[in-house]
Amino acid sequence: MGVSKLVWVVSLIVLVIVSVAALILPTMHVASKQGTPAKANSNAPTPISPPINTSLNTPIYIIGPQSLTQRLVNIGIPQSLIRPIGLSQLLGLPNNSIAVVDWSVVKPYVSYSTVGGSITLNLTSPAVELLAGLFAKGDLVIINVSRVEAPIAELLLSYTIAKGAGIALHGSNGIHQYLVPMLEMPINSNHTLIGATAIRTRNGVAVLIGPVNLKGLPNLIKNWLQSIETAKGLIKLPTTNQDPSYQNEDPCTVTYQNFLGGPQGSGGVYTSGNFIFLWGMQSLESLGALGAWNLGVEAIQDNYGDMFYYDSCISMYNFVANPSPPYIPAELMGDVAYTMASNGLVPLSMLGDFDMYTSYEMLNSGWYNAYIALTGADYYEPQSTLSTTSYSISVGWPASVSASFNAPSSEQISVATTPYATTPYNFFAFNLTWTFTYNYPSTLSGPSIFVNGFIAGQDGSAPITPTNYSPGATYWLYLPFNAEVTAGIQYDVYYDPCWSAWANTVWVVGLTASSSNAISINTAYYNLTSTQSNVPSGSWISGYSIPQICSGISLSGP
Repeated sequence: MGVSKLVWVVSLIVLVIVSVAALILPTMHVASKQGTPAKANSNAPTPISPPINTSLNTPIYIIGPQSLTQRLVNIGIPQSLIRPIGLSQLLGLPNNSIAVVDWSVVKPYVSYSTVGGSITLNLTSPAVELLAGLFAKGDLVIINVSRVEAPIAELLLSYTIAKGAGIALHGSNGIHQYLVPMLEMPINSNHTLIGATAIRTRNGVAVLIGPVNLKGLPNLIKNWLQSIETAKGLIKLPTTNQDPSYQNEDPCTVTYQNFLGGPQGSGGVYTSGNFIFLWGMQSLESLGALGAWNLGVEAIQDNYGDMFYYDSCISMYNFVANPSPPYIPAELMGDVAYTMASNGLVPLSMLGDFDMYTSYEMLNSGWYNAYIALTGADYYEPQSTLSTTSYSISVGWPASVSASFNAPSSEQISVATTPYATTPYNFFAFNLTWTFTYNYPSTLSGPSIFVNGFIAGQDGSAPITPTNYSPGATYWLYLPFNAEVTAGIQYDVYYDPCWSAWANTVWVVGLTASSSNAISINTAYYNLTSTQSNVPSGSWISGYSIPQICSGISLSGP
């Protein structure tokens, strides 16, 4: 799958808070979701930024040859602020870091083709996920590239910034694409710098991308830092590992963004310090699924352009915390999400389910010798409520942040815990099911996003318990995760369901204990279980139904 760069430009993307973006406007192109499309003027001179008081005292991470470092020193950036690192260290940097990357380093991880004047980027290129992860955590990324290859680097940054910021278009014709901010850049030197960043505000995301004059780089960095300082209290921008709130974001992404020390790994299995993080969306992406960074796996879409998403993840210690009884502290997180297109069908309900009951019952199969359960009967969030427009969950271990969810319409949250079993250690093996039912979403006009996150076992209170524990052995855990959506038409208190889709997935995890009780991942498998033979190609669901009450409904893969 690819995205192409043609001679036309998509220049309107997201809402920009003017007081924040204006500081960076002199040197970068801004894309906005509202207003009249603004076209970049390739003949206009770059305005000179006014003096600002922000001092340049933030580390600048360099990935490239010594000559790149020397060029930065030559333009006045203090040598003491320049920190050379490797490409693999990028995602481990603090949020809102500044990274200057030489194209020669990232190019081997970019797959693309050129035909005539069109460039097509392979979206499965390793560099795509890497850069999207940087933009998701608010970094400023600058690529040093030759004049000849600048259009390729520009396309790569444009797509990954849209992916990292979660900016997507769901058209009425069913086509789902990221809205990509791009401009045709006048380049008069042999090399150029291309800068990009995404700044989160309480009302949206400011996306900025454009060419940077080398001599203007110090001022650009100061402007960028100034914009963040100015916006404190006005925007929800993660600046440390204890950022107080994320809004309408997949809690798995929130955990990954704030993982202590920066995660190492790939394919959905990550480690950091004393923690192991298993991420369902990344696991399915390694199998060919598409993921939206702040929503989850793109599971299925209808012919109106409405899309359903889901995600699940497991965060755990990498050692047995208490040999008697033995257990590994863990927590379970996930979300279900739905993007409603203009004139699309409304979501009537969504469901997310961690089936710890089946995890416990699978001990009797002879194939599994570990299970997961809650140490307390109410150790989950959110809990049942008749009506709400917002709620928060504490993604407190190890991320130590709060994730809040604001629904476009009021919703009822129902939590079921049956069937369940009480384990020998008096833990609660619930089939824990959240059902989110929306009230009067038909009153909404225009595209809307519904995101519902949930957590079980916050602060590690959903321990994984190996049976007949012995250091040196391998223990196998089975944990189903299920997600479902029903979409349709609503008339006042009456509604007609037009389609439903569900995904039945399972985690199968092999945990090997060392002689010192340390835990490592032997195998981590996450995928759909059995699927109907008629599920649409490219979708990530187990089955669907389309009642006869609605006509003209069709479903397809993303």
